[in-house]
Amino acid sequence: MGKGRQRGVVLTPQGQAKLSAARRQVEQAENFGQRFTLEELCERTQLSLKTITKVLEAKTTVDRQTLDAFFAAFHLTLDRADYGFPDPNPASPTPASPLPPPRSSPSASPSPPTSWGSAIDVSHFYGREPELAILKQWILADRCRLILLLGMGGMGKTALSVKLAQVVQGEFECVLWRSLRDAPPLEDWLAEVLPIVSQQREGALPPGPTAQIARLVSYLRQHRCLLVLDNAESLLQSGLQSGGAVGHYLPGYEGYGELLRQVGECAHQSCLILTSREKPGEIAALEGEDLPVRSYVLPGLKAADSQALFQTKGLLGTVAEHQRLIDRYWGNPLALKVVASSIKDLFGGDVEEFLRDDTLLFSGIRPLLQQQCGRLSDLETQVMTWLAIHREWVSLAALQQAVGDGIPRRLLLEALESLGRRSLIERGDQGFTQQPVVMEYLIESLLAAVLADLMVWGQESAENLDGRESPWFHRFPLIQASAKEYIRQSQVRVILVPLADRLRAELGSGERLAAYLWRVLNRVRIHFAHTPSYSAGNLLNLLTHLEIDLTAADFSRLWIRQAHLVNTPLHRVSFVGATFEHTVFAQPSTYSRAVAFSPVDDLLATADYNHLCLWSLSNLRLLRTLRWTWRLAFSPDGRWLASGSNDNVAKVWEVATGRCLKTLDGEDGCASVAFSPDGAVLAGSYHNQVRLWDTATWEPIGTLAGHTQRIAFVAIAPVPDAQGRVIVATGSHDYTVRLWDLHRRHCLHCLEGHQNLVWHLAFNADGTLLATSSMDGTIGLWEVATGTQRTVLRGHRHIVSAAVFIPHSDLLVSSSFDHTLKYWDSRDGTCLHTTLAHRGEVWSLAASADGTQLASVGNDKAVKLWEVATRQCTQTIRGSSSQIYGLAAAGPGQVVTGGDDELARLWEVATGSEIRRFEGHQSWVWAVAVRPDSQQLATAGGDSTLKLWDMATGQCTHTLAGHTAAVYGLAFSADGHLLASGGADAGAKLWDTHTGECLRTFEGHGSWVWACVLASHHPWLVTASNDEIIKIWDIHSGDCLRTLSGHGERIWAVALSPDDSLIASASEDATARLWDIHSGDCLHTLSGHTSQVKALAFCPSGQYLATGSQDSTLKLWDVATGTCLRTFTGHTSAVSCLTFLPHDHGVDPPYLVSGSHDETLRLWDITTGTCLKTFRSPRLYEGMIIAQAAGLDDWAITALEALGAERTMLDEAIPGKS
Repeated sequence: MGKGRQRGVVLTPQGQAKLSAARRQVEQAENFGQRFTLEELCERTQLSLKTITKVLEAKTTVDRQTLDAFFAAFHLTLDRADYGFPDPNPASPTPASPLPPPRSSPSASPSPPTSWGSAIDVSHFYGREPELAILKQWILADRCRLILLLGMGGMGKTALSVKLAQVVQGEFECVLWRSLRDAPPLEDWLAEVLPIVSQQREGALPPGPTAQIARLVSYLRQHRCLLVLDNAESLLQSGLQSGGAVGHYLPGYEGYGELLRQVGECAHQSCLILTSREKPGEIAALEGEDLPVRSYVLPGLKAADSQALFQTKGLLGTVAEHQRLIDRYWGNPLALKVVASSIKDLFGGDVEEFLRDDTLLFSGIRPLLQQQCGRLSDLETQVMTWLAIHREWVSLAALQQAVGDGIPRRLLLEALESLGRRSLIERGDQGFTQQPVVMEYLIESLLAAVLADLMVWGQESAENLDGRESPWFHRFPLIQASAKEYIRQSQVRVILVPLADRLRAELGSGERLAAYLWRVLNRVRIHFAHTPSYSAGNLLNLLTHLEIDLTAADFSRLWIRQAHLVNTPLHRVSFVGATFEHTVFAQPSTYSRAVAFSPVDDLLATADYNHLCLWSLSNLRLLRTLRWTWRLAFSPDGRWLASGSNDNVAKVWEVATGRCLKTLDGEDGCASVAFSPDGAVLAGSYHNQVRLWDTATWEPIGTLAGHTQRIAFVAIAPVPDAQGRVIVATGSHDYTVRLWDLHRRHCLHCLEGHQNLVWHLAFNADGTLLATSSMDGTIGLWEVATGTQRTVLRGHRHIVSAAVFIPHSDLLVSSSFDHTLKYWDSRDGTCLHTTLAHRGEVWSLAASADGTQLASVGNDKAVKLWEVATRQCTQTIRGSSSQIYGLAAAGPGQVVTGGDDELARLWEVATGSEIRRFEGHQSWVWAVAVRPDSQQLATAGGDSTLKLWDMATGQCTHTLAGHTAAVYGLAFSADGHLLASGGADAGAKLWDTHTGECLRTFEGHGSWVWACVLASHHPWLVTASNDEIIKIWDIHSGDCLRTLSGHGERIWAVALSPDDSLIASASEDATARLWDIHSGDCLHTLSGHTSQVKALAFCPSGQYLATGSQDSTLKLWDVATGTCLRTFTGHTSAVSCLTFLPHDHGVDPPYLVSGSHDETLRLWDITTGTCLKTFRSPRLYEGMIIAQAAGLDDWAITALEALGAERTMLDEAIPGKS
């Protein structure tokens, strides 16, 4: 029989999006931005509630006239692409269908991927069968998209949500449960969730929350997922904050509303369950009895379900008396537990007697908690407050340390036992914690007490404060600077930020608030000088958060406890005679390139181009700084640390003393080092071979040769193989991996399969499996015995910088330039989890010997420690530096710089003063360029963007997006109409500087494009790359006109002579070259630098070329002869950028300006080689005085001094700050 005529239509995804956008626009214009309710939609469209539901769901057909009417109500015209016919066979959907087909019964896969976060244990869950049945019906049969579990605190929403998820998990492809108790920003939540719901296919996130929410909804269409978000009220304003309105979000959390709206409105096959004490406005607008968005108000426990609780607490009484008790407390499980404890303690368990005493009857959980906490001893109050501050499970030892050694352990145990009997704390294997509603009550009490104390201490005279009880801000920290990273961030959100908001509400902002807090500080100095106290640390954290200028403030003789000062400028602040305890400062490091755990000690080693740092893991203190590092390896006994560098040497250090035991010279940079399992052999990779040394004598004992290009990494198996051989693995720029017999020195296998250089290697614990990480974005897993590839792990979206096996498990963890860490099951190659780890490229990764910790280092100048079990970041070592990477002349007497502090700066050279800052990049500013008329600035960032700025105002006029990785090279055309860029995506681009449009992309390099320049008199673009070649392009056709090769390493910089006849190039091979642009011939090779040449520039006349090097020197060359005329010394680190600056009178020879990794700019007279001026931006702690300070060891003082601190006395202090 033929098919009948289609009589109804549904909205297509395009139509849904079009209608949704128009609806939001009208709501903004006519309804104060509030969502239309379904009743209001009925009135507006003159359609029935049932019909509106059909239209919005887009599953049940309506006639076209209905859609016309709906669209017309929002000033829209219904186009043919806005609607389609539903497919009669839902198992085979057509593009017109807004929903994908249901997957085959998930019951066939009884163990879907699950991520339970901090979900509580519900193995002893009682009752709630009717509620479970209803909710199960809504989820499975009615296919609800968004469900709200609504109820007061303590009602059991959390437990029910966990139990419900467990009951239905077999019907979903993915189950995820997360608590919002600590109010994570939406971007953080999405960064965690998107990889999970995408089945680990999601790498770098799309920019902005709107695009990320859209991506999430897309995955919710593709996969049937169950998402549970607990404690959503944490995202909402209190009645005080919102003026009595309900369901309004905290500032900065409005994106969650858009998330709920999209999940509720858009067609998909997943379900989001929300638990909350308040109903968000989006749900109120979308919900309905027969709609896919519904709310369930959780009722109290029934009498039968409460009997087990009463019996456990030993309560006496009749069934009727028990029912009265249940009714009085609305069946709230937590309230019943707490009041049952009171009945047991005060009335001997007699419910009847309790009910006769009206003074102890309360109608809600908060008054009940207030009554219970009001009866606590001082020690019990301390314990409760500390548990609330700490935010998670706390061990007995940690509690003992928090309350102080003056409290006997016996009394602490008694207090904990008492609190447990009152049902105010929870006890588990991990220690002690509180239920969310109790924790919230304690935090609210802490905030109220601290605010009250601050108001007294800022208003009363010092004399009137004598004899008063110690204020709460003296007794407790607002944040714990030394706590795990995620705990500290939570404390900032739920304690520090609300307190700061309340202070602003009381005192206003600006000068009045600042003056008030300085007055409190003066009172603190009078009462708590040289006294252990949290007061000064709390005030420092508050002042920092409020962005109050601390310049020349006086914190002398105070106890600085739990202050987090990593990003706090402390210029000329006095800490004379202060005592530091658990205070965290920034470190003077740049971005680290390598990281390693000691196999036996509590030590971590990190390395950048100039420094090797040893850290104590117990307190993350810097133990010592060494030098000349690139790759790291501890000896098996932990006594030695080997480091490789690009300066032709490997060094061996004695860990205990920091003494350099041996320098092992080679003919080329040592890219990687490794010890044999017995520590008897050290291997170092030099260019395309491995050199071997006997560690007893440090004599060379052989080489491993066979690769055709540079070796990037060498690794040695931790144990001999089945034949007793010690296996060495090498990964190379020739895209291959070789396995070697260490003692016989011959190659066993050559592993082929990667499509780019092999960056990192790691063996598993028994040496049978090798993981290879490559610039092609993949990880190879190889059987060592046979050299065969077991599998390829795909999922990263950029270079895989490392992959390490976790000891005592089958876990493999990888790091990538896509900013993420991925956790894999090494047995089958399944990606288990993805974490957004750093704000930039992740350069290296290491696992601790016990398998409990990971350490990662990133381009964001951070070293992070991760807990393997929870995949949470526990500590961050944050570096502070202002290294200069980009430099350009900007008109008479001015230059612009860009650096690793994410800023561009305009300088007046004559005075060395900073005129203006250009802020906007989210990563390093790698390059700067100024339009020839000095009216426009271009900056290139590690965030993959270029920005165009108005030089006069400092305003960003365009953000140019198109590169997919960091942008390193920039150049304007002579007329300023064009801008060229090159980046780590191996491409170069040409842009219109007026419109910001990308005009052309040039592809042909095999690796990163480090530099580019546009010819002044010809339509040519010149690019230089990591692939060791230079290309000349026709900017009109995009054709490559010529390729120049000759350098032996990557090319860092390129420049054109003023007449376009010569190309100059600077390379890692320690040379610069001069090329004839027409013939491509190399005219001169400029040798003389002892390390890689990083920068170069022609003088305006073209007569001279200046070069800057990693060896900290500059050289001036005669272009005609290639002769070195002069060497300039003075910088203490790499010279990274150069520009010539004409004299004011405009005649040659001009001045030369250089920028360096030592964070300084230098102005040179090229005729004499004299440095005329040195200037820099103020370091983070410039002029901070730490004379006579306690709590800082020598290494900490050295680190602070590197950031500008001084040990001399303070000469001045700003009035009101002392």
